[in-house]
Amino acid sequence: MGCDGLNFCSAFNNRPSELFRRCNPAADLAAREQFEQWKSLGYIPFMEGIKLPLKDLAQCATEKWKAVACALQLRPCHPKNHASMICLSDCNSLLHECVNVDEIIMTGELTIKSICEILSPPVGKPCLSLSDYVEQPTPQRMIEYEPFESQITRPCKSHPCNSSETCGVNRRCVGGNCDSYTCSQGCTLGEVSRMIVPSNTWVRVPLEKPGCQRLCRCGEDGRMENCVPTPCEPPSKCWFGRNHVDHGMHFWIDCNLCACRAGELICSKRQCRPAEDSGGYLFSASKSGTEVALPCNCLPMRAPVCGSNGRTYPSACLAKCAGLMDIDIFPGECTSRDPCDGVS
Repeated sequence: MGCDGLNFCSAFNNRPSELFRRCNPAADLAAREQFEQWKSLGYIPFMEGIKLPLKDLAQCATEKWKAVACALQLRPCHPKNHASMICLSDCNSLLHECVNVDEIIMTGELTIKSICEILSPPVGKPCLSLSDYVEQPTPQRMIEYEPFESQITRPCKSHPCNSSETCGVNRRCVGGNCDSYTCSQGCTLGEVSRMIVPSNTWVRVPLEKPGCQRLCRCGEDGRMENCVPTPCEPPSKCWFGRNHVDHGMHFWIDCNLCACRAGELICSKRQCRPAEDSGGYLFSASKSGTEVALPCNCLPMRAPVCGSNGRTYPSACLAKCAGLMDIDIFPGECTSRDPCDGVS
């Protein structure tokens, strides 16, 4: 929840109560690279055999295209259904304004309207409005006249609780002479899951069989208890262009491997370099014809660094691409460092 510290996607900063799937320096850098690629190519690869030729993005709705690139990488979620697709009206308006329609190489009956019907949800369904992410919100610290009690605070942002606890707002703290947060024992949703739920909470835990779950209660001792199975339901399919993709299906979009997982399309984040004989199309059945670059367009060089998470990265660029900050990166491999160094 919340997003700040971004450079290219600065219009997405200072939103402490909004949801984002991926808000970190790597996503910010990927959005910049995405926008610069559109600007340099002069078109957006859409479907195999189709390119959307663009007008000069330095002159045509620049901030809106930046917002689109940032939305693709940061993936803000709509609170009602976690949708991260731009609204149909925004799509139609933006493409009509900045796409050279006469230059589109069509295969079959395809118009701006039909393209946006693929890219956006139907009218009336939850969606993301670009106007919300074009103008930068005013930081709280600049609103001098706003009463303190009405300002938004984020007491859990610094993760004050330990790894087995959940953080909550201390609503009984009045006057500022107490901690603004509370820590309570929680339960993880699995051995490899980082998600922790508070005690006395009922949650649905997925089973190995797709579409099957069990309902469990998080006990006071941090263990799931009183679990009961629920009726299995077939996993939702994903949209891929105009077609449905079955749950569990894997396929390639350019050089990125994608998978459908219960209605959500999950793809790797490699930066693709279109080959001369390839359009570098957004919707492609295989990775043939594309060259794979390192994530975040990092240079193919090896200068190992150690992250504060104990992992060794081939270079500082790749470490930052993984979400680490400068203060979290140390020269050399982690195996060459004393794990107790700096501990008194």
